[in-house]
Amino acid sequence: MKSQNKSFNNLFRPAYERSALFTIPLVTAYFWWYFMYAVLVQFPENKIILSVATLFFAMLWGHYLKGFLRIKKHHRNLTRLEFYGARSDAIPWSKKALFMGRGFRWTQDHTQRLFQIRQPEYHHLIKPSKWYEWARKLEIEHPEHWLVKYTQRDHRWNPVRPLPPVGGNTSLHGIEPTEQDIWLSTDDRAGHMLVLGTTGVGKTRYAEVLITQDIHRGDIVIVFDPKGDLELLKRMFAEAKKASRDNNFYMFHLGFPDLSARYNPIGSFGKITEVATRIANQLPGEGQSAAFKEFVWRFVNIMARTMNELGEKPSYERLYSYASNIDDLCLRYFEHYLTQHYPDWKSDYESQLQAILKAGASQKAGKTQRSSNTIALSDFIGIWHNQ
Repeated sequence: MKSQNKSFNNLFRPAYERSALFTIPLVTAYFWWYFMYAVLVQFPENKIILSVATLFFAMLWGHYLKGFLRIKKHHRNLTRLEFYGARSDAIPWSKKALFMGRGFRWTQDHTQRLFQIRQPEYHHLIKPSKWYEWARKLEIEHPEHWLVKYTQRDHRWNPVRPLPPVGGNTSLHGIEPTEQDIWLSTDDRAGHMLVLGTTGVGKTRYAEVLITQDIHRGDIVIVFDPKGDLELLKRMFAEAKKASRDNNFYMFHLGFPDLSARYNPIGSFGKITEVATRIANQLPGEGQSAAFKEFVWRFVNIMARTMNELGEKPSYERLYSYASNIDDLCLRYFEHYLTQHYPDWKSDYESQLQAILKAGASQKAGKTQRSSNTIALSDFIGIWHNQ
């Protein structure tokens, strides 16, 4: 491990270039003094040697300065996390790619750096300074202190500025100080993407970045939000309005039925029997439950076929209403059936109504708790068929 500490490829080693940055100017000054007062006095034509030597020392000093700044930049980034934010109208979007944010491609070099920085001899690089800890303590214990407004200021010249409130490990970003915009080709979006993070690190806000681009790109966007984030809902509607797509914005929310869009899961079908099947399939079909499931299927199928004949679209609300009071549906279907096959039925029915009621229709209605009109009309149809 000692050899790694001294390796110039180790970005977390001490900045050995510091000594060279002080030594080279001293050597250059001595070289100038020696030439000016010892060599040039006797050999004035050697001025070109002084110029070349000065240029060489300047380039050498610049080389060490570049290495020194590179090392210090990596050290500084281990405990700092640059704030990155953008307004919604500043989020870039493209027809060909999806903007993922800023970052870098993880390579074996970054794995090696992460392994190195987790070694005990480098803990001092990722540990916050005493001044940083003092500033955070001051903000907690004395929030009204006049220094707090300066320690909390997010400015590059603030040596104790707080980290962005996103949590996480700053060293994961610190091992690569150079980040760039990351784009994902739309052709690659057919695969799945998983975003992991603890509460409050910005998963939902990151989803807003992706959703905003999809809305402006004109794609169909479907969002399932189990926790019901209001800010996400407001952002989606605002972006849909900016993209002139607010007329195509739909929200489903059981808690707000007056604002929610409606969906009828049994209103569209290929065969009318699908209505009963979709409802009955929600019931258990094992053991003694099989008979009840079969009864439900038959009962719902009769109501669905009747509603379809009357030109009504089946829905849960109407099926529940008719199941609670079937007389209204039966009466309307009987009238519809007679109108199609027996145009003059009304006059004959009125003339036979009293006789039908005396013949037992009233008693049937009392026993079954059904409407007497429904029972009478059913008996009338039976009499008409038997003629």
